[in-house]
Amino acid sequence: MTMKYPIFTLLILFIFTLISCEKERETYAIKGLAQKGPFGIGSDIVVSELDNSLIPTGKNFNSTITDNFGSFELSSIELISNYIEIKASGEFFNEVYGGWPLGGITLYSIADVSNFSNINVNVLTHLSKDRMEYLVQSGYSFEEAKNQSKKEILQIFSLTNEDSYDFNQLELSSTEEGNGILLAISSIVLGSANNISLMELLTNMRVDLKEDGILDSKTIQTSLISQAQWLNTYAVRKNMESIYSSSLVPDFEEFISLFINNTDYETEILYTIPDTETNILNLENNAVLDKSLTYTMEMKIPENSGIYVITVSLLGNVSEENIDFQIHEGWENEGSIFNVYRGNNAKMDISFQGSGSCELSYSLASPVYGVKNEIINFSWN
Repeated sequence: MTMKYPIFTLLILFIFTLISCEKERETYAIKGLAQKGPFGIGSDIVVSELDNSLIPTGKNFNSTITDNFGSFELSSIELISNYIEIKASGEFFNEVYGGWPLGGITLYSIADVSNFSNINVNVLTHLSKDRMEYLVQSGYSFEEAKNQSKKEILQIFSLTNEDSYDFNQLELSSTEEGNGILLAISSIVLGSANNISLMELLTNMRVDLKEDGILDSKTIQTSLISQAQWLNTYAVRKNMESIYSSSLVPDFEEFISLFINNTDYETEILYTIPDTETNILNLENNAVLDKSLTYTMEMKIPENSGIYVITVSLLGNVSEENIDFQIHEGWENEGSIFNVYRGNNAKMDISFQGSGSCELSYSLASPVYGVKNEIINFSWN
């Protein structure tokens, strides 16, 4: 008879534990923005509950994006844990070239829902995912892992961690603190990539960063700095203003310049221009030439360059009477339009007579980085 009381006590404790567990469930309303550029209407959203080690519990909630700004909302989800992962999959607006490329991408965000009900998904939340999981499973608290991964990702782009924003609070359509950094990094990693190569780059970065938080791959380093140098920031701003009010597009250009000017990543040598004062490709804009000198137009595109052709056009007072071209090697021309192809050295002598002005534009075409245009205006008398 004496054994019945302990068994009865254990049963009461078991029932009390079950009731306590039920009381731990909480209902949350979650909303946010999924942005690479913004994901399009109908894109998929999956919210997954995570345990304290950021491992999925198996509980998932599904929704879709409701507009072309990437908006989503789940009005009532029941969770035991306060940690979640949000997965966004679908087509996105390409902020570098404009428009909606065919084929989708997938981005992730990990968050503590007890801190925020507005939780965004973007490139920065995606890049930090694997690193945060690794750190938490190595003994870091969630806050420590979040802040450490944030610091490490910003360091890749020569930026500091001085500001108080969280990656999952950033958005492309606001001028508030940190949003310019998001637009800068989003544009750099996209470059001229298609969706497949973009996802490959982001996945490789996540894997590289996971265990030590350092981007070790020289290939990725070179790709990032080369894409930053190639980026047409004016076009990015105009593309963003085509979907948002100009007052909502954050200032991002300064962060791209900081990366270019402060990184020690080695850029790809796409082409070289001999550094001589008489090479017109080295002229400052609105230069006045000394027509008593013979100038050159000279450059070299390495065999393994990401550029396959450079086209130089001379517009303005261009005629046999005032400009004389003497091609030595490499240039192929039709009138005053000249091409040099990958693997070639190109050199010509140019002399000027009379007086006049000219606009020199050269277009660099790359299957990796897209097309970039440079313009130099000059005159002689």
